[in-house]
Order: sequence, then structure tokens, then C-alpha cells
Amino acid sequence: MKIRTKKMIKLGVAISLLMLGVVSAALYTKNKAAYNVTLREKFHGTLLTQPREIPSFLLTDTNGVPFSQSNLKDRWTMMFFGFTRCGFLCPTTMKELGKMYRRLEGHHVSSMPHVVMISIDPERDSLDHLKTYVKAFHPSFDGAAGSEEMTHALTKSLGVAYAKIKADPHAPAKTDDIEHTGAIMLFNPSGQLAAFFTTPHLAEDMADDFELLLKAN
Repeated sequence: MKIRTKKMIKLGVAISLLMLGVVSAALYTKNKAAYNVTLREKFHGTLLTQPREIPSFLLTDTNGVPFSQSNLKDRWTMMFFGFTRCGFLCPTTMKELGKMYRRLEGHHVSSMPHVVMISIDPERDSLDHLKTYVKAFHPSFDGAAGSEEMTHALTKSLGVAYAKIKADPHAPAKTDDIEHTGAIMLFNPSGQLAAFFTTPHLAEDMADDFELLLKAN
């Protein structure tokens, strides 16, 4: 009888723990769903419902080493596509990214984003010139460039549009302008596209969004 009683007690405890686990999981799922709704309501940029994988790519960063999908892993990455001869959109965007970064530093954020500018003008943007350009906005910023084909494939996969504009058909290629969208792509530590920010960019909004994502993850 004692043995049977002990078995019944153990069975009762096991069932109780199982039910507790089910209830806890349900509450966690419900709370997480509610939090995600709140996060989406507070988010200034566009937060993807499901983070998206992107095709593989291979560029070269401003230190002369390969820059690929593996560089997006294990940290948050903010990627902007522009060119150093850009008259307004690029310097304005990079300036806001610099202000955002310093704001996050001021808040003592532990997981700072890796900010990278990808050149859409690889023929004219040398890696040295690109490095000087991005570092002017913040010393921690990096740049990367690749072939025209690789750049086009990467921008296409992310929905970033750009096109060279030749105002004078007789003018040299070095005077060509480039029209492009100004979206900033945010990748999570798994290397997936998690969110993006469209113009006009505001440093405070991007910083707030990033801190919201850190709290959610």
C-alpha cells in the first residue's frame, strides 16, 4: 500500500509539473505575442513579421578583407547603400546614423550595431576613399564594395533601387550621378533581415527602435 501511495504521489507531482509547464508556455506565448504587438506599435521603422533570409553575397570591406553573410552573424548590422559622390541623401543619412550611434553609446547599449555602407558606385569608389568617407561620420563605421554584378544582385534581393543618370551624353563617366533609394537595412544576429528604415531618417527614432529590439530579444 505504501509503495502504491508513493507511486500515486510521484504521478501526481509529474502531472502537476507537466500542467505547470503547459500553462507557463501558454502564458509565455501569449505575453510574447502581446509584447510583439506593442513593439510593432512603437516601432518607427518597418519591422518584418518574420525575419527574412537573403541570398549569399561576397564583397570586400575597407580593410581589404572579404565581407559576406558570415559578417552579419552574431551581431546586429545596419546596412546602407550609397556612394561617396552623393550630394545630399548619402551624407545626410550617414550623419543621422552617426548621431544614432552616439546616442546609443550615451545610453551605454552593450550590443552596438555594426554600421556598414555598401557602395553602389564601385567603379569610382576606391576602398581607401570609401573608408575615409564612412569614418568621417563615426570611427567605428565600415564600408564595403564589390563588382557591379554582385552589387546589383544584393540590392535587388533587398529591394534597394538605383540607376546611373547621365545628364550630358558627351560628359565623361566620372561626372555621372546615381539616383537611389535611401533605405537602411537592419539584420539580426542570425544574419536575417529583421527591419528596415525609409527616409526621412531621424537618429532618435532609429536609436529608440534599436533599443526596443534589443529588449525584445
